[in-house]
Amino acid sequence: MRKPKKPGKKRPSVFQVGFANLVFIQNKIWELRNAEGYQAAEAQRQADGSGTMAAGTAAQQAAIRLMIATWESIANMVLPIDQIGQETVFGSTPVGYMWDGLYAAILVYRPGEPGYASKFEALYTAYGNWIGTKPSDYQSRAAQGLNANFG
Repeated sequence: MRKPKKPGKKRPSVFQVGFANLVFIQNKIWELRNAEGYQAAEAQRQADGSGTMAAGTAAQQAAIRLMIATWESIANMVLPIDQIGQETVFGSTPVGYMWDGLYAAILVYRPGEPGYASKFEALYTAYGNWIGTKPSDYQSRAAQGLNANFG
């Protein structure tokens, strides 16, 4: 039988993750970004642009929303973990590259949906704080693109 929670005791806002859990998170991120639907949406985004897709046909809107929702899911996995875990994820995940690529679409949706992609934005802010500590050649779009895996 589980002990009842003590009143007033809150869950910590940051969790330390062990190596196995961090590997699990990184594998889950890889799975999300390499899913067939996501990859098809990314190919379309690269061809048409996210802003065009957000204002486009129902199929284009669904594809770009899939991508943004994927990054919201990634943010939900990464934001609660400790700084060391986040930095490990940031070193192998193109957060800035994808924020830049999806930002035009987010701007299309936000007027009607305040707070849309807010977790993704918080992840981008944390990523920006981390990448800002790296040498300038590490911060280039080309260096970020190395981990992009086409989105």
